[in-house]
Amino acid sequence: MSERLPSPPDSTSIESDGTPGMAWMMLGTIAVAKLTTLVIVLWLSHSRQALAMAVATTWFWAVVAALLCSGSLLFRWRLYRVRARREELRRGEWLLGDPPPVEPRATSILSRLR
Repeated sequence: MSERLPSPPDSTSIESDGTPGMAWMMLGTIAVAKLTTLVIVLWLSHSRQALAMAVATTWFWAVVAALLCSGSLLFRWRLYRVRARREELRRGEWLLGDPPPVEPRATSILSRLR
């Protein structure tokens, strides 16, 4: 008796939007495992040699983490500057005199909460 095997899923049905999130989750899992192992080793050994070895083998991962986070932070900083410039250009298009000073968004949001 011949049974028909199910067909493989269509490649268009798989969401491609989940890929960056999955990559960050994998990197986060690796970082948590690395830090947990480091804390356990330092907690159990209580020696300067273990601390020196941990620093010698971990500094590279700190640099990698800083590089990974810096891309996102630099993007947000640039986005903030571009939005401020856009608002300045929009205001300058309609006003003929000097525009009033603009408060940063964080300050105006905090002032609303008070």
